[in-house]
Amino acid sequence: MLHTYKLYGTRIVVDIESGAFHFLDELDFDMLRYLEYPLEKNTLSTLRYDLARYESSDVSAAFSKFERLNKDGVFACDEEKDKPETVVSQTAVIPDITVGIDALRPVFATEVIRAVDSGAHTVGISDDDVEHISLDDFDIVESELERLAKEIAKRKLGKIPGEVFEFVPFAVPTFKDAKGYDRIADRELVSLLVSEPSNANDAFKRKCLECGIMLLSI
Repeated sequence: MLHTYKLYGTRIVVDIESGAFHFLDELDFDMLRYLEYPLEKNTLSTLRYDLARYESSDVSAAFSKFERLNKDGVFACDEEKDKPETVVSQTAVIPDITVGIDALRPVFATEVIRAVDSGAHTVGISDDDVEHISLDDFDIVESELERLAKEIAKRKLGKIPGEVFEFVPFAVPTFKDAKGYDRIADRELVSLLVSEPSNANDAFKRKCLECGIMLLSI
């Protein structure tokens, strides 16, 4: 199973079974709409027709890349037979992604802070007394997380002045497998990408993961 999305001009696909993530160009991303595994024998011919706006040689090259990724078990892979390879290196694993309201105050929109201050509901309280913003209101939080991630990206790219600050929820626990592919270490976190969030905390973790992966491309 695959999870695809675009953020700040970055095209990303996450293979849910392996936890591997890949950064794609426009052709790769377009091709994903037509790929369905297991592949038919005439898949490449069909792709050349469906993606006729691209050079035939480029379509063939992109298809070969996806075939290699599939063979290596990091793209559209089989849950039963494709398991993570030996870890070569690993980043520090992040703490629980739920953070206290004081840490979130500089980030979230004024409307959310007002709601918190008024006692209407709370945002991202620690696990000791978990109360979360309503999923109905989460679009405000989601847009603010994306805004912050884009600002960090712009600073890293030198498009706007200022120190490149780090924000804990955007840290992604990753490792490189024996073949050099990047994978997300927390499988429970990966599963949030393909399940409908049942509460705002899960939705918060999912959006932070998407933003964090995007920032790894820079």
